[in-house]
Amino acid sequence: PEELTTLYFPSLLRWHGPQAAEALEAFWEADQDSFPLRVALARYRIGQGKLTEARELLAGCLEEQPNSLIAAAAMLECLRELGDDGAAIPILERLPELSPNEPWLLMRMRGHFANDHAQSERAVEAFSMVLAADPASAEAHQGLATAYRALGRDEALQRTLARGQVLARIQNRLGWVQGAESPAEGLLEVAELCVQIELDSHARGIVDYLQRNEPAFSIPDTLVAALASDSKSSGNMAHTPAQDAP
Repeated sequence: PEELTTLYFPSLLRWHGPQAAEALEAFWEADQDSFPLRVALARYRIGQGKLTEARELLAGCLEEQPNSLIAAAAMLECLRELGDDGAAIPILERLPELSPNEPWLLMRMRGHFANDHAQSERAVEAFSMVLAADPASAEAHQGLATAYRALGRDEALQRTLARGQVLARIQNRLGWVQGAESPAEGLLEVAELCVQIELDSHARGIVDYLQRNEPAFSIPDTLVAALASDSKSSGNMAHTPAQDAP
């Protein structure tokens, strides 16, 4: 099931857990000049609440590569945690135009800072772009809901909140599945939840996994039929599974 989580729900992974941090630090000790490892380590430090250390690491990265979008995104994340808008605004002002090809973290940071500064339409644009790439991003749904609330777009707000609630249930079940001796029941529930919020490619991937790896497990005909018919003229918001890092 880990490969399913990585492929379809990367932003729901608890990627800064203690084991992952230890592994990253071991890699970094072996190659302290590695730019990607320094940025990654800084992000782990943010997750650990070690914001001063993270800021120092990222300041060095940006001095070395001032045009690095991933380092800029991580610095914005750190500065937002610190509440240092004064340092964040110059970084935001130097960024190129919002692009679907930029790091997902940068899209999210643009959205959060736009919400923080009452630029709700910009926040909608940024978080919508995140969801086009990673439709299971709970963080982007929360940010989008904040923007819709500020804009008074009640119908869109309620729809986004409802999707966010289902994603919270998916995250809960994925956590249970990771430690389960027999994950089939939990995965089936995740697939059914995905169908509720039109993540049909995600549900289809889970069903395919179950059919390959749990052939004795019975998958409801209604679910199989729904997914089979549900290339639903592609007007269904059928999303491609995420292929980038969170």
